[in-house]
Amino acid sequence: MIKAIIFDVDGVLVDSEPRYASLRQEYLASYGVAVSWEQMAHFAGFRFTATMEALRSGIPEDIYQRILEDFVPWDLDYPSLLRPEVCQVMEQLKGAGMKIGIASNSMPDKIACLIRACGLERYVDAACSGAQVGRPKPAPDVYLETARRLGLPCQLCAAVEDSDAGLRAATDAGCTVFCLVDQRFPFRQDTADIWIRQLAELPQAVDRLRRTPGGLPPAPAAPQSNRGGNTT
Repeated sequence: MIKAIIFDVDGVLVDSEPRYASLRQEYLASYGVAVSWEQMAHFAGFRFTATMEALRSGIPEDIYQRILEDFVPWDLDYPSLLRPEVCQVMEQLKGAGMKIGIASNSMPDKIACLIRACGLERYVDAACSGAQVGRPKPAPDVYLETARRLGLPCQLCAAVEDSDAGLRAATDAGCTVFCLVDQRFPFRQDTADIWIRQLAELPQAVDRLRRTPGGLPPAPAAPQSNRGGNTT
């Protein structure tokens, strides 16, 4: 039986990916590097350094090095980007006896800032950054460590993810995986166990999963942009 829910941050708790894409576009443009929205959308869920590595072949080496040397991580206004249903969803999950964790590739100080600024301290039992473990997502390390901090095996945890890297990390860790569908970005999103279209659907989906003996509940077909699995 599922005893904990582990949330990703960017794209799940906070709708930050469009903001990151715009900030990256603006920053690169200041160095004369033009990247279209369609190109930038492919890097949703990527760290800035991974985005730059993917773009490296099209940027002169001296400019590329300056971009990396001058880069300062952006401070986001988390309360303005927090999905409005987050506190209610966490309240419902806690009321159902669930532990709550956060597993993100964001830096530890960013995760701490999110929790503090959005008043999530009373809900979150454990949080872990990919920077604190051996390998960031898509490796499973951050989920394995978050589950350890929750005092549970990953098999008793469910993850909520949106990006392909996050879905892979949670799956490889052994979690049951909920995918928050987002068709604004070219995610495949085809490796989840259950799909939800809004975070507000999560408590009911979790309850349905916990009440289904023998495994995942039967459900209608997944969203058209995804393949396989269940959707609620």
